Amino acid sequence: MTETAKLEQNELVTLAQLQERIYPSGLYGGSKVEFSADGREWLDFLILNKGEHPAAARATVFRNGAEHPTIVAIGWHESVPEVDAEMIERWNTDPIALFGSKALRIGLIRAFRDLVGEISAPAPQKPQAPAQDAEAGTRDFAAEAAAATTVEAHAEVWNAARLARVVTTAMDREFRQQRLALKGAQTPAPVEPERPAPATAPRPAPTRRPSPASMPRVTTLRRPGA
Repeated sequence: MTETAKLEQNELVTLAQLQERIYPSGLYGGSKVEFSADGREWLDFLILNKGEHPAAARATVFRNGAEHPTIVAIGWHESVPEVDAEMIERWNTDPIALFGSKALRIGLIRAFRDLVGEISAPAPQKPQAPAQDAEAGTRDFAAEAAAATTVEAHAEVWNAARLARVVTTAMDREFRQQRLALKGAQTPAPVEPERPAPATAPRPAPTRRPSPASMPRVTTLRRPGA
C-alpha cells in the first residue's frame, strides 16, 4: 500500500489539517463536490427524505499549473465507517456533509500528495485523571459519612469521596451499610388502618300486649226461645 493510500484511509487525518497545509501554498485552484443517486447524473445537492442517502459522491479538485483536475468518485457503502455505531448514526443523519467531506478529503490528498505526504495523525492523548478535590488530603470522608443524618447528605459525601478517588474497598463497604441504615431510619413504619367497629343491628322494640281490662268484652247473642 502506498503512502498516499495509507493517508486516504487514515480517518484521523482531518480535512481541516489538509486545508491548512494546502491553501497557503498558492497551488489550490478550487474544488467542487457533487452527488448522485444513480451514478449517472451528478448534482451539487440532493434533496433526500429521512433515512435516504446518495449512492455516490464526486470531488473535483483544481491545482494551479496542472493540466487536468483531479477527480475522485466514491460509493456510499464502501465509505461509511461501519466499525463505529455512533459514526454510522451521524452519517445517516447528515449524509451530504459527511459523505461530501470524505470525497473532498481524498481528492485533496491525491491532487496535493507532495504537500500532504508528511501529515500524520495527532498522537492519541492519554486520558487525564479528573482533578482531585483540593481538600481531599485533609478531608475525613469516613467521619463525614458516619455523621450524616440523611440519605441526601450521605450521598453528597460519597460522591465527593469518589471524585477525590480516595474510596477504598473497606470504605465502600462501610458507606453501603451506612446508606442502608439511613434508608431504614427514614422509612416510616407502615401504619395499619383503623378497623371500623362492627355495626350492631338495632334491637326491635318489645311488643306491648294490651291488658285484659282494656280488651273489649265479647257479648254472646242468644237465640229467642233458647
